[in-house]
Amino acid sequence: MKFIITSFAIIATATLSRSIHEAQAALPPGYEDQIYCPPDNCEIYTNPFGYAGALSSFYKCYNPSTGKTTDGVWTGSLTNVTAPEGWIEPEQCTAEEYSQCNTDADCSIESSYIGGREVGNNIVTINGSCECYASSYYHPFNPCGDDECPMCGPACEDMVATCIVGTGDTGGTCTLTYADSSDDDDISEAPTPAPTNKKIDCRSDYYVQFFDDVVYTYSDDGLTVKTWSPIYDDFDKKVVVGEYSSVDTIIPTSKGEYTCQQSSFVGTQIESGWYANQVNAFGICSSTGPKNVWEGDAAVSGGLGRYKDSTGMLRWQCSSKSCDIVVETCVPVNSSVSVQPYDEEDDDDVSYATM
Repeated sequence: MKFIITSFAIIATATLSRSIHEAQAALPPGYEDQIYCPPDNCEIYTNPFGYAGALSSFYKCYNPSTGKTTDGVWTGSLTNVTAPEGWIEPEQCTAEEYSQCNTDADCSIESSYIGGREVGNNIVTINGSCECYASSYYHPFNPCGDDECPMCGPACEDMVATCIVGTGDTGGTCTLTYADSSDDDDISEAPTPAPTNKKIDCRSDYYVQFFDDVVYTYSDDGLTVKTWSPIYDDFDKKVVVGEYSSVDTIIPTSKGEYTCQQSSFVGTQIESGWYANQVNAFGICSSTGPKNVWEGDAAVSGGLGRYKDSTGMLRWQCSSKSCDIVVETCVPVNSSVSVQPYDEEDDDDVSYATM
């Protein structure tokens, strides 16, 4: 599933050259002196996590004809590695051949459980860590390879997805920078100085919806699906923190396929019979036919409580037993509401409803 938010990008550009990143390399000279790629490949630079490290972690082989990215073979004066027969010393790809971005608006911050999800004995568990990374509109990054990563809701508000503009006729690269970091070893700060002041306050809230709690209502043709369910803040299913509801409209197309439109609601923390924190979202969902809706990506505009004056995205994605719901919102610093990152210690002072 692909999540893109371009509204919150802080515009900053920088030039890209291998010399900048060689200075940050983890291996000394003699171990990774030259990359070799298969014929018809060129060389690209990619760094979605904003890491520093060995050159082989970031410089890859790319085939413009197939669109495939592969690892190269690195040789060095201090190693016995030799390039496979017929492999070449690649030129850098031109922007026409490969470019992740032209401006920051082409990049987005995403978050996933890297390590994925395991399903066994009817129990869904997460066996990876929740990580933030930058993705490109033109070349989306999937940290789980060919598998689909379960989404998650870490606090990414200190991070900014930026476009490192290529030099000459080379393309740009999306990477993470840290808005308030002063760490000189951060690879993102070498090409892109970090902003000194945040433009927005952001938060990310993560909820879980279990299918055995969901109440469904279908239209006669199955093309309108209404759902309601309690939501939890983890997979232990101990405390209900609020409710999720949606209306999904499945629309057949002339090609025999389907599009889907959605209206979603999330409410948490009941006070005097009302949910103190409420947010509505409108956007798209995915469906293969009547009664079948499994993921959505909707825009947030305003709300109540901690979502007042906010904009952002409400995203959800379902597996065989449950759905992950992530609400990522931001408010301007001059808003009447100060949005604070989620802190588990805050739960000690909040009484949630149990349904």
